[in-house]
Amino acid sequence: MEKQILDKKILDALKCIKCNTAEGAAEANAILNDILTAVGTLVTENKIDFELAAVKDSEGTVWQMVFEKDEATGAINVKYIGADGTPGAVVGGVTFLDPILVLTNILTALATIYTNLQLNTISVANIDTKLAPQPRTHITLSLSAVGAVPVGSLCGSVLNAGNAAGVWNGIPIPAGVSIPWQPIGNRDVYGAIPFDGTGTLLIIEFTL
Repeated sequence: MEKQILDKKILDALKCIKCNTAEGAAEANAILNDILTAVGTLVTENKIDFELAAVKDSEGTVWQMVFEKDEATGAINVKYIGADGTPGAVVGGVTFLDPILVLTNILTALATIYTNLQLNTISVANIDTKLAPQPRTHITLSLSAVGAVPVGSLCGSVLNAGNAAGVWNGIPIPAGVSIPWQPIGNRDVYGAIPFDGTGTLLIIEFTL
């Protein structure tokens, strides 16, 4: 029974660790603490004998292999449970995983997560500092030349204030036409935007 419980803990902890977050680590610890109670409840309520094993199929997917024996009929049923808790079908043959080695890897990963959390000093104050508004540089250009808006702009616009067409980001921009670009969210920024104002006048303003 100890091996059965160990295999179950391994797979459930793997589900949480792959998040690589504080919540994932906490959930993994909770699972490791609560699994004995869950296993006891399963045995008591379903009146079945069972064995669990961690296996990997030919595509490298890890499954929980469950052997259940119905005490009433004596029949043995085999099923595979995926990392999300949903039964499924394995691909090809399966290889049984060494539970001690897998658990060692889990504990190593948890130790790394804990160390990173300690180094980053996660706290409300730290998060507030990261989210605090930062000063930005607003730039305005008026030119009749070839150039580019540098990588990192958040938003801006260009106006062809001359009497001839120019080129903006590889396409013609007629005289009198203005083109804006808006923030794209998720703290993302724009790449370099090339332009050619030769023979006309481009007024460009943007924020870095």
